[in-house]
Amino acid sequence: MSAELRPIEVPRCESASWMEESLQQGFDISSAMLAALKLEQGHFFVLAPDNFARNPLRFAVGGVTKTGLAEEALSNVLDEMCSKGAQSIVVEDNLMEATDPVVAKRDEPLAFVGNRILHWCDLQNGGNICARTVMLGASGFPLNAFVSTCTPAELGLADRKPPADNIPQLILEHLAAVVIAAFDAESFLIWTKADNS
Repeated sequence: MSAELRPIEVPRCESASWMEESLQQGFDISSAMLAALKLEQGHFFVLAPDNFARNPLRFAVGGVTKTGLAEEALSNVLDEMCSKGAQSIVVEDNLMEATDPVVAKRDEPLAFVGNRILHWCDLQNGGNICARTVMLGASGFPLNAFVSTCTPAELGLADRKPPADNIPQLILEHLAAVVIAAFDAESFLIWTKADNS
């Protein structure tokens, strides 16, 4: 893990509330998670320094770390997830739309759900690239990203194309983790299934 930040398990109650609030601000995939994901059947982690001891957690408040350190730590976490069978990460863009002129200038793979945009990355490309996709995929809040054991192809993801119609259900059925922004978007709160942690 990063020399500066590492995954630290945090209590479920406040963490689940923060994750639900973030998912409520999302779109199709987030809605599927809200409807069916059992957050009590997993673990919550924050990417934070060893001396992290904030109680209550106060996820909306910063002052925990620097954003660049969190990206590096997320990269390491995604590499570890990949080694355990995770295949892809998908991010719901909360601002950019398919008709925005900037879309043509973006280099990373995008998928279009109507006028909404999904950013995605194959975890085989490495944690650095996938963590950068997460950082670029949404503004500070909400940032809702989903790690799946399906490959991008199995999710029907192709650059500048619509994904599989049932992508929310596919991700839900093959979910490894949910990654959202925490601490004023300085870092991340991560939920993992109990058998993937």
